[in-house]
Amino acid sequence: MRAIVTYSVSFNDNCAGANLAQTAGLASGSSFPGTANSLPSPTARQHRNLFLHGDSQRHGNPTITCPANVVVSNDPGQCGAIVTYSVSFNDNCLARTWRKRLVWRADRASLGHTSNSFTVTDGSGNTAACSFTVTVNDAEIPTITCPANVVVSNDPGQCAAIVTYSVSFNDNCSGANLAQTAGLASGSSFPIGMTSNTFTVTDGSGNTATCSFTVTV
Repeated sequence: MRAIVTYSVSFNDNCAGANLAQTAGLASGSSFPGTANSLPSPTARQHRNLFLHGDSQRHGNPTITCPANVVVSNDPGQCGAIVTYSVSFNDNCLARTWRKRLVWRADRASLGHTSNSFTVTDGSGNTAACSFTVTVNDAEIPTITCPANVVVSNDPGQCAAIVTYSVSFNDNCSGANLAQTAGLASGSSFPIGMTSNTFTVTDGSGNTATCSFTVTV
């Protein structure tokens, strides 16, 4: 972190033959260091200010690079995904690379786009920014379980039988819905003969699963 600085010092005396000597600091045209915080003299502060001006006017902004937009599927059994990425930046002073690890778990409502923005600021206040998105898609199909086929006799004095049953389902994200698309609901009076019952579960991302069974009275 240095800058070349040129300057001039003028002097005069009533008699010829006076000599100029520098008793502290660096000569005009020298490479001046950019950090002089530990030096208490006014000269040191002047050197620091000159460097900051030079960094801002001559060398410009730092650079920063974000990754391309990221698109991933959810982790198995999770309503989201762990995503790692790196952001690099560079500057004319103390250049280095910085890496950050992002751990992101989303619930169903958060599946979709997440914007990530970064700004690098150098010691002179120059800045650069970049951004990218992380998209997590729910690619996991829900599960559904129907009972085994049911065979019962008619209820006494009835040409039918009341049958109860249960259908279970599960999904990696909350909010999945179960719908019966054929047959009769649990606890209904099923007529003599065979009735087919079909169920479909649909999650928030449109993934579906179906099962069916029969009730024979």
